[in-house]
Amino acid sequence: STGRLDRATDLLKARVAAAPRDAARRAALGSMLLEQERLAEAAEQYRVLTELQPSERENWLLLASVYQTLGDVPAAVALLERYRLRFAEDAAMIELLASLYLDQGNRPKAIELLKTTFGPSGGSRLRVPASPAWRAKPAKLERPKPPEVRSSR
Repeated sequence: STGRLDRATDLLKARVAAAPRDAARRAALGSMLLEQERLAEAAEQYRVLTELQPSERENWLLLASVYQTLGDVPAAVALLERYRLRFAEDAAMIELLASLYLDQGNRPKAIELLKTTFGPSGGSRLRVPASPAWRAKPAKLERPKPPEVRSSR
C-alpha cells in the first residue's frame, strides 16, 4: 500500500511540475504529503499556495501548523504576522499566533495580541467568532501562577 501511495505521489508531483500554477493539484499534493508525514515537502507546497492563492486562509494556517510541527516556531510566527496584515479578523489565526507566542515564552506578546483582539473583558472584535476558551485567555494569562507547593514527604 505504501508503494501505491508513493507512486500516486510521484504522479501528482509530475502533474504539478507540468502545471505549477494549478492550485488544486498543488493543494492535493500538499495534502498527500502531509498524510505521509513528509512535512518539509508539504511545507513547500503550501508556501507556494500562499503565493498562488493569497486569500485562501487554509493554506496559511496549514503552512504555519507545518512549520510549528517541524519545530520552526519563528517561521510560523513570521508567516502568521504577514497573514494577520491581510486578515486581521480571523479568529483561528489569532488563536494559533497567540499559542505560538506562548510556545516561544513570549507571554506579553500573547496577552497584547489577545487583548487587542478580544478586549480586556473578552468581548470579540472578530467577524469569525473565536472559541470561548480563547476569549477568556487575556485575563487568565495575566494572573500570576500560584507558587508550586512541594510535599516534604
